[in-house]
Amino acid sequence: EKYLGIPRTALSHIESGQRGVDALELKKMAQLYKQPVVYFTGESQPDAGMPEDVAHLARAAAGLSEGDRRELNRFAEYLRARAASERSSND
Repeated sequence: EKYLGIPRTALSHIESGQRGVDALELKKMAQLYKQPVVYFTGESQPDAGMPEDVAHLARAAAGLSEGDRRELNRFAEYLRARAASERSSND
């Protein structure tokens, strides 16, 4: 209650599903219980072996429209092709 900065009644409402949790409260709960935020949301965690910057890109892409994700995929394909071309020209 004190750590989260919300009244006991609000905490009780959260526990019973009568009140939602905002992002700041969720982050504080995750810190308090030493769990990742996804533990509380039920979302799948990114692959633990995935580099953090790649995981960040995946999270960012999830918020894009379908058309924007297609465009992002085309750009990723371009970057892969360019890297492959550079590797083959160096051989």
